[in-house]
Amino acid sequence: MPATARRFNVSNPWNPADNIEGSAKYIAWLMRRFNNNVEHAVAGYNAGEGNVDKYGGIPPFKETRNYVQRVMSRYHSLYKNDAGLFGASISANNQTSSTSTSNGLQNVSYGTSSNVNSASYANSAYAALR
Repeated sequence: MPATARRFNVSNPWNPADNIEGSAKYIAWLMRRFNNNVEHAVAGYNAGEGNVDKYGGIPPFKETRNYVQRVMSRYHSLYKNDAGLFGASISANNQTSSTSTSNGLQNVSYGTSSNVNSASYANSAYAALR
């Protein structure tokens, strides 16, 4: 959106490098704003942070709910073995579980091990954007 692009100093939104950098800054900002709640940050990215505030979570818009579900599914499949994003490593022996929530999204919980020093590339990138 033009106002968001200006807010994050995207001079040319049609330039992929500018667009990606601005998007990454916006997601990092949304993560801070929503206390690292990934689902709320993704919903804010799609529907606007004001709508997340207005509805107290993921807005009831079909497009936004589908978007959050698709993004979270991809997120969990990419990072299910990368606990650096969660502050700890996932042991190969630990099991994951998922439950369906009232908003139709999945909550996935991850087991952890004592190896907290395994920083991931994604975690490093996220930290760099803070």
